[in-house]
Amino acid sequence: MHPNPRSRTASIGELLSDLDPSTHHDREHSKPPLLKRHPVRFWQLVSAVLAMMLIISWLV
Repeated sequence: MHPNPRSRTASIGELLSDLDPSTHHDREHSKPPLLKRHPVRFWQLVSAVLAMMLIISWLV
């Protein structure tokens, strides 16, 4: 339906998905992953988990 042929849907399934309002509702309210929302917080969490694992391995 788009004037630019490269921007058109590739299949009838994609077209029907675009026309279905329930699929748009899910996309609008879904949150992006933590890495994209708060990259510093994500890496702080990863570092904390790895530090805890290291401490536990020293104690065992």
